[in-house]
Amino acid sequence: MESKKILGIAGSVGAGLVIWIGASLYAAKNTESEIKAMVEKTATECDARITNLQHEQGLIASAGQFLVHIGDECNADPSQRDWLVAQVDYTINNLILPDAISRFNWSLKQVSSDIGEIEPGIQFEGSGKVSLTKKIYSDIKSSEIVSSYDDQNLRIEPFIGDVEWDMNSVVFNLKTPRLVSRGDGSAIELQGVGVQVDIQNRQIGTGKSSFAIDKMSTNTATAEGLSFSGETVENADRLEAKLTYGLRHSESFGYSVNDLLMEVAVKGLHAESIKKLVEITNQSSFQDLTAEQQNQYRTALKQLIAQGMSMGISKLSGTLNNGSETSIVDGNLMINIHPDSNLNQQKIQLAKVLESSGQLIVNGKVIDPVQKQQIVQMGFATATPEGLKANYEYSAGILKTNGRIIDAEYLTEGLDKIDNQINDFLSGTANINQDILEN
Repeated sequence: MESKKILGIAGSVGAGLVIWIGASLYAAKNTESEIKAMVEKTATECDARITNLQHEQGLIASAGQFLVHIGDECNADPSQRDWLVAQVDYTINNLILPDAISRFNWSLKQVSSDIGEIEPGIQFEGSGKVSLTKKIYSDIKSSEIVSSYDDQNLRIEPFIGDVEWDMNSVVFNLKTPRLVSRGDGSAIELQGVGVQVDIQNRQIGTGKSSFAIDKMSTNTATAEGLSFSGETVENADRLEAKLTYGLRHSESFGYSVNDLLMEVAVKGLHAESIKKLVEITNQSSFQDLTAEQQNQYRTALKQLIAQGMSMGISKLSGTLNNGSETSIVDGNLMINIHPDSNLNQQKIQLAKVLESSGQLIVNGKVIDPVQKQQIVQMGFATATPEGLKANYEYSAGILKTNGRIIDAEYLTEGLDKIDNQINDFLSGTANINQDILEN
């Protein structure tokens, strides 16, 4: 009886072992197919392509390499396509474990051409895993980057970071402690340079991203707390984006800036139109769009304009100091394009659907009385007890600046010219390859 139990247990363990090994073998074979499918998928991409795949598949482990081309890959001139070419080497272990289907190591090294030798340039490496839900995770690290060109010398200390890639999302972090560039009588040093990306929908780009520099120093200026962040969200059938630029402190030529903040907002973008435009442009570069794709692009762009939108600087603030005096800056500038349900039956007229307004207030004494008087006399602003104020409004073809109605003939002519360019494109009169792109 005891021996039967032992045989039963051994049989169960053996069966489990066979299933485990079999699943690992299947995962290994599936990995090879997925890598080849990834390469084939990029064959028509315009921003990045993978070529020269060499994959060696073992029972459970595999290894290989390929070239990554970054640039304008759809350019008709082959010499203008590649901005960067890098060789990627990888090894994969497909033995399934409780936390991962597979584990891998990789390295990326810049090369001079498709078949060129490795250059002393960008070099990254990392290790990671593919989870049971097919989410890919990897750490990232680089060697020190050192280069010289003419009298210019560049040194970037090693990067460190990580990336997490899902079916429709990506989270990416990368940072270097220090970057220094010197030569030709100039110098710049950046400390604590980092980028963070958290994209939840790669198709339309919804998510967050940020770029930051802890400290910056040049021959003539210093700065701390430079930052740029962006966020795009989908709200019902609309897309909204906000870009924020920040500067905690900067000094240059006897002046200092503190807590500078600028927010750029884009609201009310028709989501379906944006998705269609992205879908078309991902298929090919503008130069290679078919007649049908051009018509689809025009229809989506016309719908985007007809649905209306708003954009501009929603907030501008900061403090200026010249050593003895201080001024506070506050401002905004917004442009609104109102929805036009009749646009499908008629040509666009920006003068009818466009409104804009903005103001800039400077309170304090950084601008001395003589400068203040000159600005007021030239009509750029009006004097206030605290400083200066400039503002404008445009609506229904009427332009007001600082409370006065201004002859808007030059502005109307400019809008008419833009109308003609847009309408010529939307009607198919203008060529998408040259006329619109060049203008």
